[in-house]
Amino acid sequence: MTDALCKAAAAGDSKAVSKLLKQGASARICSATGHSPLDLAAAAGNESCVTVLVRQLRAEKKHRPLSASLSTSASNSPPLQKKQK
Repeated sequence: MTDALCKAAAAGDSKAVSKLLKQGASARICSATGHSPLDLAAAAGNESCVTVLVRQLRAEKKHRPLSASLSTSASNSPPLQKKQK
């Protein structure tokens, strides 16, 4: 399903992108080349697909458990520095 989503996003087929997302395809999964559907849609200038994918990603983020959000953000964030007085 990921390949179909990537192909639809790159081709600018926002109806197919929406349908695949509703069927359970993940907007976060990368293609074999390491690009997400959003990357492919943006690179091809497919604004309608970008909009659909961004909305999906925002919806997924709202429904993620707090523990998943913390572990993801903590591993990608630089260490905090103490403020100098």
